Amino acid sequence: MHRRLFPLAAPALILSLLAACSSPAPSLPATKALAVVPPVVMAPAPMPAPAPVEAPKAPSALSEFESDIGAAAAEAGVKLIKTADGDQLLLRAGGDAAFAPSGTSLTPRYAAFLKELAKHLAQHQSLNVKVTGHTDATGNDKRNDKLSEARAQAAGRALILAGLADFRVYATGKGKREPIAGNETAAGRASNRRVDMVVTDNLR
Repeated sequence: MHRRLFPLAAPALILSLLAACSSPAPSLPATKALAVVPPVVMAPAPMPAPAPVEAPKAPSALSEFESDIGAAAAEAGVKLIKTADGDQLLLRAGGDAAFAPSGTSLTPRYAAFLKELAKHLAQHQSLNVKVTGHTDATGNDKRNDKLSEARAQAAGRALILAGLADFRVYATGKGKREPIAGNETAAGRASNRRVDMVVTDNLR
C-alpha cells in the first residue's frame, strides 16, 4: 500500500487557487501624454528713434569777419586773437610797425590794412571796434599817455576816413599802464608799444 507524500488539499482551497489564476491581471493606470510647450519667441526690441539732426548753425558775424580779414592781417603783421567765449576779436599791431618812431604818423602798410579793415567792418553792421594805444615805460607818464591817445585817435580816424561810421569807433590811450611784457629788455618794450583793436558784435 502506497502512502501519499502530501495530504490532499481541501476542495475549497483548490477552487480559490484556480479562480486567482484565471482572473485577469490588474490594469495599470493609463499614462497621460505630456503636453508639448512651444518655445517662447522673444519679440525684437524696438529700434530707438534716431536723434534729431540739428541744422548747422550759421556762422556769426564776428566769425565771418575774422575769416574775411585774416589774409590782410597776416600781410600787415597784425595778430588776430579771439577770446575764449568767442565774443570778441583782438587785432594787435606792434607800435613800431604801425607808426613812425615816437610819432603818430601811420606807416603805409598799416594804413593800407586799416582801409581793408574798414571795408570788412562796413559789411557787418553789428560790429563795433575799440582802438587802444599803448606805450612802453620809457619816458614820463604824461608824454606816454598823450602818445598812446594820439596813436589810437590816428588809427580810429583812418577807419572813419575809409568809410566806417564814426559812432562805431571808440579810441583811447592807456600809456604804459597795461604792459604785456617786461620793460627791462628791448624786446619787452617793443611788445608793449602797440595798438590793440577789439572788435565786438553789438548784437551778441
